[in-house]
Amino acid sequence: MYTLETGDRVRIDYPDTTDSDHDCYHGREGTIEQIRTDDAARETDKAIDTIEYLVRTDELDEEMWFRVRDVRLR
Repeated sequence: MYTLETGDRVRIDYPDTTDSDHDCYHGREGTIEQIRTDDAARETDKAIDTIEYLVRTDELDEEMWFRVRDVRLR
């Protein structure tokens, strides 16, 4: 399974322009501060959906949780 690590530099990727977070976060960069798992895979049937990354964005200097599908290694 593809995973990132704490300290990795990432880019937030919301290609869907109708996503409510697209305008605020798409294209921003930051650092993974923390990693956690939950039971989201029960809803989506995709094991990778259990992983979330807490990313501190550079430009906004705030932290927000993102799913694996929403971040790319920088």
